[in-house]
Amino acid sequence: MPWLPEAIDSLLAQTTPAFEILVVAGASDDGSDEYLRSVHDPRLRIIEQKTPGLTAALNQLIEEAHTPLLARMDADDVSYPARMEKLRAAIESHPDAGLLYSLADYHPRDRCAGRFRCSRGSTDELRSLVNRGYLLSFCHSTVLLNIEKVRASEDIDQISAPRTPTYGGGWRRSLRSIAFPKSSSASGSTRRA
Repeated sequence: MPWLPEAIDSLLAQTTPAFEILVVAGASDDGSDEYLRSVHDPRLRIIEQKTPGLTAALNQLIEEAHTPLLARMDADDVSYPARMEKLRAAIESHPDAGLLYSLADYHPRDRCAGRFRCSRGSTDELRSLVNRGYLLSFCHSTVLLNIEKVRASEDIDQISAPRTPTYGGGWRRSLRSIAFPKSSSASGSTRRA
């Protein structure tokens, strides 16, 4: 839990307040659950994790989302103050996008293997890569998903648990028919090494 308060504070301090914070909480023994319950902000909604594992948690977020868009962030990440505002502008510019992402700054820099770890190119270049069977590389903490497009995908894998749809590899393959422009600057979040 050492970084969770900083992560939550970075979301609460966004330049636009018009979003909901969904947190999938498990039975932690590090004080995370207690900390989350101590945060009194109407934008925060804590969801008890039904099935263990990261994929299950991400799928649960997709199922629990009450909005058409879902921005991902991990507990050890920090969002820049204008992240949500910039995401909103990006989706307004590209309303057919199924996935948006940006570059990320990695901190502390002296412990990072590299500065950038994401596919770069024009929308057409990136779509061409996906159509040829390649998976794009991007920092997951900068991703904005169009929930309706993810839910509408007919290519859903049954990987993690019986009767639990996972939007993993199958969802990524479905990106072949979805536009995915990206921001050209590190406007999303910072990622700890």
